[in-house]
Amino acid sequence: DIDATFVVLCRDPEPYTPPPNDRSLCYLGPLHKNRFTKEMVQAMDHIDAHLVVAGPRTNDLYDWVLRNAGPRVSFIGRISEMEVTQWTRASDVVVTMLNPADRCLRVGLANKLFDAMSLGRAAIGTRGTATGDLIEETIMGITCEYDIEDYIYAVSALLDTDASAGGRNAYEACKSRYNWQIE
Repeated sequence: DIDATFVVLCRDPEPYTPPPNDRSLCYLGPLHKNRFTKEMVQAMDHIDAHLVVAGPRTNDLYDWVLRNAGPRVSFIGRISEMEVTQWTRASDVVVTMLNPADRCLRVGLANKLFDAMSLGRAAIGTRGTATGDLIEETIMGITCEYDIEDYIYAVSALLDTDASAGGRNAYEACKSRYNWQIE
């Protein structure tokens, strides 16, 4: 038998401000094929919203996103931790899509989910992952299959409802359970 220890990368709640309610999404993290990078950019041709993408130059996806960012996608490259907070606060929904075929991503929690919680922002994540399970448990957003068509449908549905309700649930979960003081 092996005992496992889970480390939850919580954040303490920041002062709450309501989301801008301007149909904005953000993905701020590694640009990787198992993080839905191409799909989320391509999906914006079919979603009435704006997506901000940030990430370090670690592979060819950096250049791909730079070349393919259209009128509904802003690619801002590498950003600081302080800028992560600013861009998350400036969005309605945080994208935390992880490929459930990757065993590490299936059981690991997306750091950006906790950024979303600490600022009171809704999230979209992948069904069948620990990140998706936490989104569902806290009712802080919506989950979908790791599939571009399902993602388009789910994001559109989330934005067509009051995404701030999911954000409020996220914030309450951060205040009551998922923060450094309690963890």
